[in-house]
Amino acid sequence: MIEYGRVVRVEGNRATVAFTGGPGCKGCALSCSARGSERLAEARNVARARVGDYVEVAIEDRVLLRGAALVYLFPLFAFLAGYEIGVAAGSALSLPTQVPGVIGAFVFLGLSFLGLRAAFTAGILSTHEFTPVIRAVVSRPEA
Repeated sequence: MIEYGRVVRVEGNRATVAFTGGPGCKGCALSCSARGSERLAEARNVARARVGDYVEVAIEDRVLLRGAALVYLFPLFAFLAGYEIGVAAGSALSLPTQVPGVIGAFVFLGLSFLGLRAAFTAGILSTHEFTPVIRAVVSRPEA
């Protein structure tokens, strides 16, 4: 996937790029943060872009699919596992099985989100593979 945006900050070999929310943003797996009508994302600055440059940012489709699978499927599987564990615990404690199942499902769902967030924050899942790359400077601002 290729998107175009404007560099708003450069720190070493990384840059923060502002994108306007286009059609590609709806299914995007990048961890962008909103700022008004713009979305911000960190990218590797291999093109040596400067603040104000309009740049081409790319992330491979297979990386997008893998990221989406991780962010969407891991919590789903945790939810289902939590339900099964809750049902098993309810049976073992001679309780109605659905209530502990539902409680277990939502507890595991919450834990999965916290686990993913902790993994990204700690850098376990923040590899170069999941980081978009500034491939080219499309235009520089007039000086």
